[in-house]
Amino acid sequence: MGMLAAGCGDDGATEATATGAVSFEHHECAACGMIVREQPAPRGQLIHRDGTRAHFCAISDLAVYVGAPSPHGAPTSIYVEVMAPDATPDDLSTDERSWSAVDDVTFVVGSFERPVMGEPVLTFSTEEEGRAAAARLDGRAIGWEGLLTELARRADEPH
Repeated sequence: MGMLAAGCGDDGATEATATGAVSFEHHECAACGMIVREQPAPRGQLIHRDGTRAHFCAISDLAVYVGAPSPHGAPTSIYVEVMAPDATPDDLSTDERSWSAVDDVTFVVGSFERPVMGEPVLTFSTEEEGRAAAARLDGRAIGWEGLLTELARRADEPH
């Protein structure tokens, strides 16, 4: 499911009409209702076909939401915050980071733990950064489609 990565500029677009990622204010997570900016990065957001925007406090919440039908139509753009190349699972900063389209991000999953909602996922802006983090953390570097498959598999495992 490739996403369209639309450019964003200062053309007077409002949050309702903008096609790029926007900063968090008092947005609630569309999956769990928590205040997104109060949760540690990486976080996500998407824009539906009708222009409705949804925000997420965790990448795993975003992934579950993407898999569910929506009255707002399919997502046209999906963004996640990317972490610093040396990020670790215990980085719990709530500072906002830069945004990238999911198809441009490398996701790292593994057996590491993070005190966040859902499955722990780290995000990196380049494949090289993601692979280095995966090696350092004994994890796996995967793309967006691989992440969706991995999280669905984990959800089906007995707990």
